[in-house]
Amino acid sequence: MVTLSNIEALRPTTAPASGSSLRRTDTPPEAPQDAASFSPESRAASELAKLLEQARQSEVRQQRVEEAKQNIREGTYKLQSVVTSVAARVAGAIA
Repeated sequence: MVTLSNIEALRPTTAPASGSSLRRTDTPPEAPQDAASFSPESRAASELAKLLEQARQSEVRQQRVEEAKQNIREGTYKLQSVVTSVAARVAGAIA
């Protein structure tokens, strides 16, 4: 559960009356502070969502690794353009 408190909308301003002057005060008025608090349940749900996203990304990465291994076994990467591309990436990673 999320609780919001002390949130106030901007109040409309009016122009000074004719002939009056604006004065600057030495201290600005106290501005209300916005606040939000999160229940332990909402914090746990947020953490769980982060962990699930990390697991999903890990699964996708693992799937891509398996696809690459299969392509290597099948000889898909034996094209000269692919070999050149891979060599350039490896050289860039080493440097």
